[in-house]
Parts: sequence; C-alpha cells; structure tokens
Amino acid sequence: MQKSAKTLALFVAVAICLPLAFLPVVGLSVSQQEMQSLYVQRALVTLGYLEDDGGTEFSGFEIEDAIMWFQEEYGLPVTGIVDDDTLTWLFEAEEEFLEEHGAVWIPTKGGKKYHSSSGCSSMIDPRYVSTPEAEELGFTPCKKCY
Repeated sequence: MQKSAKTLALFVAVAICLPLAFLPVVGLSVSQQEMQSLYVQRALVTLGYLEDDGGTEFSGFEIEDAIMWFQEEYGLPVTGIVDDDTLTWLFEAEEEFLEEHGAVWIPTKGGKKYHSSSGCSSMIDPRYVSTPEAEELGFTPCKKCY
C-alpha cells in the first residue's frame, strides 16, 4: 500500500510539473503571454503588417512574417521573435500611427464617450482606436476632453 501511495505521488508530481517545463521562460504567465500576443497582433494589424480579414486568428507563419517585416523596416535584427526592443518599437509605432490618424480612447466597460486621455473619466481598460472607428461604434466626444 505504501508503494502505491509513493507511485501515485510521483505520478501527480510529474503530471503537474512536466507541462510547466515546456512553457517559455520569459517572466510572463500564460495569460500574460496570450494578452501580449493579442496586443502584438492588434498593433501589426493597425500598422498594416497583418491583414485583418475578419477572422480571429492568424497562423504562426503570418505573425512571424509580419514581425520580420516590421523588424526589417525599423532597422531591428530580423529574427521574427518579439524581443524587448521589437515590442517597444512596435507599440511606439502603433501609438504614433494612431495619433497621426486621429486616435482616441474609448471605454471597454460602459460609457459612450471617447476621450483624448486614457485617464479621463476613470476608464477601466480603455482601448485606443481611430476617431472614425470610435464614431462608427457610436461613441461621441467627451465634453471635458474636447
């Protein structure tokens, strides 16, 4: 009976720990990696490196090609991997693009006003979109911001 308990404990330990060994060790949890991946994809779509055909998923090859294209255009090492420098440049490029094209902040948890600042009206998890997109979604300007 004691041998069975040890075997079971070993099995449980392996079943729990083995999958963890295959997670990338970059200091992010799985949910943080997923969020970062979605944010990277959104930035690549915004900047025109990925074509959003209305689907919700891109293949790994499409994303890697888009990242390499971005890295090449921004003079970064072309690896297809989103390292810290690529991530920084990608988000700065997206923010510049949105600012140039009249971007605003919209709330994701209630409210129908768009804002010039993400901190206005104590928005939780606001999203940065183009002004035409915000208006198309039914948002109108905040009186404090505009």
